Amino acid sequence: MRPEELIAALNAHNVKYVLVGGFAAILQGANYVTQDIDFCYSREPENLVRLLKALEPLHPIIRPNPQLEFNLTLLQENVNFTLETEAGEVDLLAYIDGLGDYAEVEKYADTYQIYEQDYLVLSLEGLIASKN
Repeated sequence: MRPEELIAALNAHNVKYVLVGGFAAILQGANYVTQDIDFCYSREPENLVRLLKALEPLHPIIRPNPQLEFNLTLLQENVNFTLETEAGEVDLLAYIDGLGDYAEVEKYADTYQIYEQDYLVLSLEGLIASKN
């Protein structure tokens, strides 16, 4: 997994996202092993276009249905995705249990600078709320 490459791609296209899940827990100090990186993303139409453009060079493949093309129509009609990309496995989530959609998740996010880039990470409070 190369999270720095995924983060750079999302940031380069100004995608609205919050890093959540296991990787966020690790950044909060948890002793946890994860094989993927999870993002909660905004469903605003412009953000869907930016998200698609950001991931396109990483050749995303939908893990459970590799025959499906990861395109704008699919993004508009569905909300959660498990992808395999050239930078590693990615889970795209439109909703986080216990918190809500991107707008709600963003309220629980802190800004981190890792890999020489700023990005939003779900706070410890948010991680706990998402597990209740």
